[in-house]
Amino acid sequence: MPRCPLTVQTLEAISMSKPHQYQIKQLAATLGIAPCYIVDAGDVFGQLSGPERQLISLQQKQKIVAFTAAAADLLFKNSLQYQWQGRGCCIVFCRGLLQLSEAEALGAAIHEMGHYLAACDNSARNDTNHARAIQNGWATMRPESQHHDQRWLRATTHLWWRAGEAGHEIPFANVVNLNQYGFTASDLQPLLLEAGQRNHEPVEQILRQPAADSVPVNFPEQSTSGKITGSVDSDTGESSGSYMLIHGRVIHTHSDQTSIDGTPVSEAEFRRFSRTGRLGARAEKKDRKRRRKLENRLHRIAGMRAEVQC
Repeated sequence: MPRCPLTVQTLEAISMSKPHQYQIKQLAATLGIAPCYIVDAGDVFGQLSGPERQLISLQQKQKIVAFTAAAADLLFKNSLQYQWQGRGCCIVFCRGLLQLSEAEALGAAIHEMGHYLAACDNSARNDTNHARAIQNGWATMRPESQHHDQRWLRATTHLWWRAGEAGHEIPFANVVNLNQYGFTASDLQPLLLEAGQRNHEPVEQILRQPAADSVPVNFPEQSTSGKITGSVDSDTGESSGSYMLIHGRVIHTHSDQTSIDGTPVSEAEFRRFSRTGRLGARAEKKDRKRRRKLENRLHRIAGMRAEVQC
């Protein structure tokens, strides 16, 4: 059957029928993760063979929103049908995507993309021998508790930072629950500094290098308020400002400017957010305007090309 490039009209049709899938694929392309496959368990569960069905059932029993694995793209290849473009990141949503808000869906996607990048040295993820990759993929699967290590947090923090720079305003709490995985704000602070300083380097290249111990200096323990105090870059001597985790969002204060998840806010807006956990009307209007602008821009991205059967 002939194949043709995915047109803007087709992208718009996909975005209306499965909006979250479209948004996640666009986000993945922005972050340099391609191809990125999305499997909605509610759509494909009846088509799956025994092992894949059991894998999803196990994740559902643990009330997991989404998961991925080194060979997930191959395990669910038959469900991808015409989408298949070769090996890549595959995210399986155990709950129907339509049950999630946009922030929940994108946050879960970044969380899983972090797992994908953290497995960059796993032979099962990159092996072109599909049968061997699947065998190794099953053999290297670990309990959920062992997947959320420092390497994963480092990858995920870099992705979240870059998503924010691209205009996606996703609360950090929708990506990582620090307490759930045994992390604190003290673990996050040097990763945020690194993410801001090395945002033009490939994330996988960064992961293959040890985290720079010299980035934060004179770093005190986390205070009871959840504030991550600022540090001075040992190379430039410049202050990084301070970070705080409030209502699940990362607050950055530098000089006289405060931002919430990367969005600059006024002092009054920050005080209101601190009390209520919500942004003021002006900031919310700014958010909506930025989202509309982002959605319009995504439709015009010339570099986002794929192939479908026509």
